[in-house]
Amino acid sequence: MTKELDVEQIRVGMVQGDLYFLEPMSGFKPLPSGSAGNYSIVVSFWAVQRTDFMLFWYVTSANANVQPRVVRSTSSFDLEYVTDFDDVRQWNRWRGDRDNPFTPRERAERLAYDEKNVVCILVIIYTQLNG
Repeated sequence: MTKELDVEQIRVGMVQGDLYFLEPMSGFKPLPSGSAGNYSIVVSFWAVQRTDFMLFWYVTSANANVQPRVVRSTSSFDLEYVTDFDDVRQWNRWRGDRDNPFTPRERAERLAYDEKNVVCILVIIYTQLNG
């Protein structure tokens, strides 16, 4: 499956799963050495959270003189290249989807535990292990 972006003279296609490619089409004007190009890619399928995005995008070429390189802006685990999810349309997967990401407070409430029970459980385990 590919899509041709006629204005940019670039073809976008899926390799497999979440791995896609961009390739120049006839009429593409190469970037001068040392320059950069910006391409905003908007996809029609969902990514429920920022961590759904792939890290370490890379560029390669059929030309053996071109060395493969990692795209610098994607070479960090902090996902700086992914904008914040601040609109429900960014994480809902279909019109009727009502799931929303947990807020920090909701996450804390879901992960909360009763310290007395935890201490009690640790005492029981220690007693069982040490007779």
